[in-house]
Amino acid sequence: MRLDLRLLADISRRPRLYSGRDRLFWADPYVSEHVLWAHLNPDNDDASRRPARIDASVEFLLRKLEETRTEGPGENLGDGGRRAADFRVLDLGCGPGLYAERLADAGCAVTGIDLSPASIAYACEKASRRKLPATYRCEDIHVAELNGPYDLVLLIYGEFCTFTPAEQRSLLARVHSALAPGGLFVMDVFTRRYVDRIRRGNDWYVRERDGFWHGNAHLVLEQTFRYPSDSASVVRYTIVDGDGGFRQFSVWWRHFTTSEITALVEPAGFSDISLYGSVWGSPLRKDTEWIAVTCRRA
Repeated sequence: MRLDLRLLADISRRPRLYSGRDRLFWADPYVSEHVLWAHLNPDNDDASRRPARIDASVEFLLRKLEETRTEGPGENLGDGGRRAADFRVLDLGCGPGLYAERLADAGCAVTGIDLSPASIAYACEKASRRKLPATYRCEDIHVAELNGPYDLVLLIYGEFCTFTPAEQRSLLARVHSALAPGGLFVMDVFTRRYVDRIRRGNDWYVRERDGFWHGNAHLVLEQTFRYPSDSASVVRYTIVDGDGGFRQFSVWWRHFTTSEITALVEPAGFSDISLYGSVWGSPLRKDTEWIAVTCRRA
């Protein structure tokens, strides 16, 4: 194998802020299969939260939705509470439908949008087999038509943090337009504590076969770059195959403080803004790794 010196030069260079976002690993056919397995793994929170936390989150969301109801009873599901059978929900970055399926089980009409072909195929098959009121679309939420109106729009597990500031403002405007008056928007974002804990320094490793990034023998170079003045960081993965060819995937994260996320959401036309330490409604703490936001279209 001949060593390509362009590779060494490229991986040693600090990337420009938010560069390298044209290649999204969620859309890669091979990688998306491995992302799906990570979503479905019940033993860790690497791609999605554990089932018990998702269950708690959906219960919290349903309680919040009931506050939206202004007339007519919800459907009694036998748990001592009331559940609305006619709420319309949009789940952005839905993955394999872990939240969407539970909300559909509660009677909500759910639309899920995600860029991963493997996750959307899984979600569609399961919704069809179980005859759930859930529709899934394999599209990029940066540009997808959101349509509506919806009673609830979700953007869960830090997806908002992967957007540039301009994209964040654009998405908030689009979500606001897609919501019914008084409709609920729920998302969660990283704090600096989360980012610092998850990604530290640089690393490299070799896989003989069946790795997350490649099916054959390959080298993975992982680098983290920080941009403190922009509250941003990037993890850049360089995958070198056995023939010396390489691909790169850049995952950008923007972390927030409570005042920063409130200052972003409020001018977008949202009111009744509440902040929590999780999407299952736990209180904020000083050492929180997540900020969950609930707000309504004014």
